[in-house]
Amino acid sequence: LRPTLSSASIPSVPLIPRSLPRLKGSCGRRSFWNGGAPTRLRQKRQVAVPAEKIFDVVLDVENYKNFLPFCKDSKVTKLHGPDGTFEADLVIGFNSFSASYTSLVTSIKRPDCLRIDASSINSTIFRRMDSRWVITSRPGEATEVDFHIEFEIGPGSNLLEPVIHRVLGDVAAMQVNAFEDRCRLQILQETELVRQRKLRSAVGVHGVGEGPGATGSRDDSHEPGRWPSPVTGRILQR
Repeated sequence: LRPTLSSASIPSVPLIPRSLPRLKGSCGRRSFWNGGAPTRLRQKRQVAVPAEKIFDVVLDVENYKNFLPFCKDSKVTKLHGPDGTFEADLVIGFNSFSASYTSLVTSIKRPDCLRIDASSINSTIFRRMDSRWVITSRPGEATEVDFHIEFEIGPGSNLLEPVIHRVLGDVAAMQVNAFEDRCRLQILQETELVRQRKLRSAVGVHGVGEGPGATGSRDDSHEPGRWPSPVTGRILQR
């Protein structure tokens, strides 16, 4: 992603590179850059979240504004075809600093490789800013997340370079934490939704107080011709 910045303190949003050359251990072997002297940041860890869940959350750029630190707005603006490539606009803010990005996002989803790359475009601050997520299932329920950011400051932004380096160094770890937390929240929400559906299904089949282990009683007294007995509480039919 390549921010278009406007003040003085940059956090990074993990968007992912347009044509990142292949990294060793990242579904390929080439390095990020063909030349220049970019700054490289990396976060690698194992998390107890399914690999496909992390992949889906990282690709959900439209919702970055709802959970990602410093991301003030995010919107998918253009789809590039059936391969899933798309462009997204993002706005980030930190203290008095703000930046807007257009990011070109590509992805690979195969049994042996889950990878998301993004490259910034139209940035006045960075000459280039690319990021990559490589997500790998490990034995048991573990997933390895390998997140890279590489950026190069544009020639007109040298005064911002110390601030950019300081903030991006912290935000790389914050981003991985935010995505992991988002995955866990969604898993909890999905689990609760399944539980509620099963409960509603059981009530629909048996009625409250009639199914196995049920302890409640169904109140049908509002139906015409039916009312509860004042003695037993059973529903009486006229």
